[in-house]
Amino acid sequence: FFFFFFFFKQKTAYEIMPSLVGSEMCIRDRDIMDQGTNAKSTLMNQVVQLKLGYVGVKNRSQKDINDKMGVQSGLDIERSWFMNHPVYRSLPKDCYGTDTLTQKLSRIMYAHIRTSLPDIMKEIEDKLRSIEERLKDLGLPLPTTEGQKVQMLWAMINDFNNSFKNRITGKLDIKSMKQKMELTGGAKIKSNFFNLYKEYSAPEYRVSDNFQDKDIERAIILHEGDKLSGFPSIEVFYYLVQPEIEKLKEPAINCLLNVYYYLEELAHTILEKSFVRFPSVIPELMAAIQQILSEERDKAKYIVESIIDSEIGYMFTNDADYNGKRTDIIPKGDFSDKTVDSTKIYVKEMRARLDNYYRLVVRGVRDSVPKVIGSFLVRAAEDQMQLELTTRITQNEQINALLSEPLSVAEERKRLAETKEVLKKALKAIQRDPEYALSSP
Repeated sequence: FFFFFFFFKQKTAYEIMPSLVGSEMCIRDRDIMDQGTNAKSTLMNQVVQLKLGYVGVKNRSQKDINDKMGVQSGLDIERSWFMNHPVYRSLPKDCYGTDTLTQKLSRIMYAHIRTSLPDIMKEIEDKLRSIEERLKDLGLPLPTTEGQKVQMLWAMINDFNNSFKNRITGKLDIKSMKQKMELTGGAKIKSNFFNLYKEYSAPEYRVSDNFQDKDIERAIILHEGDKLSGFPSIEVFYYLVQPEIEKLKEPAINCLLNVYYYLEELAHTILEKSFVRFPSVIPELMAAIQQILSEERDKAKYIVESIIDSEIGYMFTNDADYNGKRTDIIPKGDFSDKTVDSTKIYVKEMRARLDNYYRLVVRGVRDSVPKVIGSFLVRAAEDQMQLELTTRITQNEQINALLSEPLSVAEERKRLAETKEVLKKALKAIQRDPEYALSSP
């Protein structure tokens, strides 16, 4: 016969005694005992002490198995063998027997399962939520009548439009809650507005640094023409500042295009999620969205360019600080030193007037351009989106042909529904345990 004793610790027999042949949690009695010795001291946990101790069992031999000895007969023989053995019969009953081993292992497994149950429960619940969200995205099976199909499509367009608006306005949208913590929607659009002319608005920026003194002096001479010297023309100021204001046009257009491209990207992302079950409809709707955005972009672009052009074409300010300091014919200052060159004085004053006026222009344009883009592109696109998409779908005679659900979508819906039922049954089985029900939060 074979005699085994099991010990309950994460340690192999080889680690206890390298000369042994056996597997984890199992040592063969015949390999460690000489004639006339026994394993009583080991079973009593007196040799190598383990937290949960040892259990000795007597298994059927290969001959017993070959002779068709049943499991129950083997257990009866094992029990009789221990009870009549001259050494082992004096052992406590929790030190030997397959029944004892089964009970101990069951208690260990039960304790481990109960420790893991909260994590298992959470994992099942998370998986259920994920499946339910996906099933909601896939929607119900496709309707049969054309009228029902169109109504369903209108409802999906309405959901798309609401999600699009919610992402821009920052309203809580359950469908987008799992997005990464990065700027999206209206926050990303506003970041483009904040960065507009950021360099030109810095306190240390001076537009006059783009000119050398000789450039300003040359402009004075150039605009005197054949007129009497000593009377500087306002054209000098226009000549110097207008090209610098013209440079403001490119950053404004770039800001407009950045917002336009982002709105297009955002719409495409939401569209793919909203119409995942009808991929053939997405190109048709996306074409309509691009047309809407392009039209509103062009309108906004015209207004943005007009704002910059108005700053170039007509120069005026109501700013009290500028009008109080930079409108005197003779600039304020101490000019008692007759050696001071009058041209240098005028160049210095021209620099101050350029910097002050340009700063006012940047401040005004930096506020006006985002308002134009926000109103004539972002808000206008929001207002036009649902009406235009619905009209586009209604007028498309081929729309019913496009409302064909791919086989993969139907199969995924079926598979997810089956998985959902299995998880619900598992959750119900766990919650049926009264002890767990009392201990769970």
